[in-house]
Amino acid sequence: MRFSLFGVPVHVRPTFWLVALMLASPRHLQEGEWAHVASWIAIVFVSVLVHELGHAWAMRALGRAPRIELWAMGGLTHWGEGPRISGWKRAVVSLAGPTAGFALALPIAIAARWGTFEPGSLEQDAIEQALWVNLGWGALNLLPILPLDGGHVMEVTLTSMFGPRGPRFARYASIALSAIAAVVAMTYSVPGLAFIALFAGMQSMRALGAPEGDGSIPARAPIDPAIERAIEDAWDAIRGGREDDAITACDTILASTPDDEASAPLRARLLETIAWAHLEAGRERAALEISRRMPPRFRPSALLAARLLLAEGKHTEGMLALERAWQDTPGDLPGLVLAAAHIDARQPERAVAMLRSLRGARLSTHAHLTIGAALFYAEQYEPALAVSELGWNRFHDPTHAYNAACSCARLGRVDAGLDWIGHAVRSGFDDVVKLESDDDLAPLRDDPRWREVVSARSPKR
Repeated sequence: MRFSLFGVPVHVRPTFWLVALMLASPRHLQEGEWAHVASWIAIVFVSVLVHELGHAWAMRALGRAPRIELWAMGGLTHWGEGPRISGWKRAVVSLAGPTAGFALALPIAIAARWGTFEPGSLEQDAIEQALWVNLGWGALNLLPILPLDGGHVMEVTLTSMFGPRGPRFARYASIALSAIAAVVAMTYSVPGLAFIALFAGMQSMRALGAPEGDGSIPARAPIDPAIERAIEDAWDAIRGGREDDAITACDTILASTPDDEASAPLRARLLETIAWAHLEAGRERAALEISRRMPPRFRPSALLAARLLLAEGKHTEGMLALERAWQDTPGDLPGLVLAAAHIDARQPERAVAMLRSLRGARLSTHAHLTIGAALFYAEQYEPALAVSELGWNRFHDPTHAYNAACSCARLGRVDAGLDWIGHAVRSGFDDVVKLESDDDLAPLRDDPRWREVVSARSPKR
């Protein structure tokens, strides 16, 4: 189900209704009190939607274009495109959801205090359920456990204290606190809360165990070091544009790998690598065929599964899955894949907005260079310039300044281009041949100031 509310797109997945039904009172279900069940589902729907609208309104106030997705485990509000948002503003956005729920609970609490309802009636039942969902669930959402709202606030806090190590510390804290919450919930016979706590802890464990950028199966069984090196070499080949070499290397290992349960993790890793090689080579049908050869109890990683949805032509579903994988999977690869999807969809501004996010700030200088180059070669010079400026400000790498100069030249901004060339050469860019032969810089070389600018080398140490 899709609709728009206050200008915010909303997508409700069928699993949302199924889980809401499963959470209904067993007594009402057993006794066939369907009016009570329907009332519960409606309360859950409205309450979760109001919670997500709290996030969405806060995001919109910060210049973003959010959209809401309701799914099995509740709701998810996507940031959408827009300006970069600082960590503490993100914390405010996280708190806006529970705050909206508490605001909704206020008139309900007044009705409960001053209203007169027959015990056991549909009205009294609805009042109690609405208070529990908006106050109880809202309070639980403030627990410092990822991916709850309180967990995101904790992540922002730890990131401000420890820098790039903060998100990893937040995952460790989430695992420990979710285990404690599960034990407490089982002690007081609240299995639903225990399940949510364990689910949150498992998500954090998966995020910690995911590989940094190769997209392969998170849980790895120990394998021969020589094979491990061969797989890493295959990924180097993919990153270097030698996809067929990667496929040949993995196929060679597969041919000597037994088709049994003990070897299933290795076969899954190899097939995942081959599928990525086909995707990078533009052979989407071949990648889909390879993914179907996964061992029975294995599935493609979340990132590969999302990319395969795009290969099947399921653009909306694939982009939503890619954005989830981008948030949940560490490393550069999720950002590179999502940016490429935005560029292919002729939405370059979304690739820039992605890099400006808190998650985007954790990508490497190489990832910034790759995304900027993809935008440049797609003739999206304005977004390419924005990415180069971002890379320069974050890493002070002279290549970012050089690329910014190329984009400015293509845009006809000679003064700005010369300024960027000055930044590049003063910070160490010394490829004289490239400076004098790159066609992209031709408008700058025609300017009489060129020779003076490129001669301003950084002092030797």
